[in-house]
Amino acid sequence: MAARAYAEALHDQAMLLGYNVGVNFGMELGKEGSAVSFWVRRVDQPSGTERTFATTAEVDEYLAHVATFRRYSLELENNPRITVSSDSDGTATWITDTRTGERFGIRTADLENLTQLSVHAETPPTIGNWS
Repeated sequence: MAARAYAEALHDQAMLLGYNVGVNFGMELGKEGSAVSFWVRRVDQPSGTERTFATTAEVDEYLAHVATFRRYSLELENNPRITVSSDSDGTATWITDTRTGERFGIRTADLENLTQLSVHAETPPTIGNWS
């Protein structure tokens, strides 16, 4: 499906900004076909905090806006402020703040070969020591 292919293609680009992109498919009563929407969420934020968009143009516009925010970075190696651990099946990696116990998860594939995670945001993430 074109919407899924768009979301998958954009995901790698969005990850450079520290964001996930996904697609939702739904049905509307009384209408034929499916309703498609896209969501964008900062990687350190929990599910339920994503922003939803009706069109690919809206997603592109939002990510262009996000790119203007300050870039914060989190060292993933040799950082005593966080622990990095993967699920037993290796699909998700958890970044846990050693001081607060707060954590966020990210697809392990999105961290492949990374020693630093970056997020473009108006304010720094609160889990870990971002600089």
